[in-house]
Amino acid sequence: MRAATITAILAFSAGTLAAGPAYSYTKRQSESDQSIAITGWDSSVNGVNDFLNSDKDEGKPADFAGLEPGFLATLEATPSLGSKGAEAAAALEKAFPAIPQALADLISGGQSVQQAQDAINNIRCPTVLSNISTLWIEAAAAAGADTPGAALGSILCPLNNEITGDAYTAAK
Repeated sequence: MRAATITAILAFSAGTLAAGPAYSYTKRQSESDQSIAITGWDSSVNGVNDFLNSDKDEGKPADFAGLEPGFLATLEATPSLGSKGAEAAAALEKAFPAIPQALADLISGGQSVQQAQDAINNIRCPTVLSNISTLWIEAAAAAGADTPGAALGSILCPLNNEITGDAYTAAK
């Protein structure tokens, strides 16, 4: 072949490879996406529990609570998530704003630590934790991941069949 032909073929090939594929795709969530989100969310739940179980405000509960909407988005987007999982996600979307608001009120001095703890537990114990647990279990099942246990509540949350322990340690 002539040098000009080889140069043209190489230039075309390099340009085609650099342009990438002519189609687009949506990343398919994997089992590990759900497992990572559940494990992270479990750590976050337990971090908020540490705050609720003590009288110390170290600023960390707001950091933990701030991560939870991202975990919710990951699990809510699980392909083949059933109606129980979707209902739990919808309930969480409605309930979540109350927790960051209570923490913001605490940080701004609008509430005492005890008032913030009470406000958080009043929404978290009866609504948030049971729906987190349902979403964890439904998303894991839909993704084919190991089925986690339920979210652990603070010492002020009554234990019941849905709130019995943290995610993976309760299941194993």
